[in-house]
Amino acid sequence: MRKIFVGGIAFISIVVIGLIALLVLSFWPSAKAKPLPKVDKIQSVNIPLAKYDKSTTKYARDFVVSDIHGRFDSFKAALKTVNFSKSDRLFVLGDTIDRGPEGFHALLYLTHTLPSEGYHVVVLTGNHEDMWFEMASKGTTDKERQSNLNGQIDIYEGDAPNGWEASIKEWNALTANERAYLLNEMGTGFGEPRMLVMQIDGKWVSFSHSTNFTKTIETETVNDLSWYNQMKDSDDTFNKSVAAKLGVPESDVQAFIGHIGGLRFGVHPHYICLDDTNTRDFSKSPGVPLYEIENGKFYKG
Repeated sequence: MRKIFVGGIAFISIVVIGLIALLVLSFWPSAKAKPLPKVDKIQSVNIPLAKYDKSTTKYARDFVVSDIHGRFDSFKAALKTVNFSKSDRLFVLGDTIDRGPEGFHALLYLTHTLPSEGYHVVVLTGNHEDMWFEMASKGTTDKERQSNLNGQIDIYEGDAPNGWEASIKEWNALTANERAYLLNEMGTGFGEPRMLVMQIDGKWVSFSHSTNFTKTIETETVNDLSWYNQMKDSDDTFNKSVAAKLGVPESDVQAFIGHIGGLRFGVHPHYICLDDTNTRDFSKSPGVPLYEIENGKFYKG
């Protein structure tokens, strides 16, 4: 009987110690978490127009998203829906910020949190990142940049429906280093070109925030790749020029874009548009669509 009693006490002790250990570990910093790098100087470069990536690295699945526009909760829900993993890859085609309330937190998540944890994310620049960098990078100190930012807000689509007020509020709540880090990322194009052309799942694909489909790939400009939105189903010059450059049939070329506000969302003859933002009420964080290249399907959280 005494042995049973002693054994019971020992078992309970082990359980208690285990629970205490779990409680301690739950508050212990993750070994995977890396601090945000300190940025002392904001860099700015002429972001390359195009890059042809001939790497053969294969991922389990490739997802594309664009125009998150501050819908951070919905975006994370979409990633959860598809069980996004470290064997997958995600392409973000710009306009992550503005309109919704958490665009900068979404950018921090995409450019630092996920990559530091081993996820594969490629972020491209949209016109809203261009505008924000132009507006918020003037000055040599954080205090000076903040002052200049608040003084310029009305120059850039300052109407309430566009959500600049939400952006200002979120930006001001960031730390000085978070602001510097994000400006540095935007000023250098997140280390990527305006347009990325690569082979995925047996097809050549182009990723850019927008594209002028009446032009060849050689004549596209920064404005075309950031602002152009007058697409027609008959516009196929761009696709034909990419196919000719690569020496493949036009059917082997697929373009991905965002930018055009839900007017052309979905699959079209010469491109797939990921921008579904035909609503102006971003406070409700409407769902963010993810497109999987391998199976040609849209998903939402």
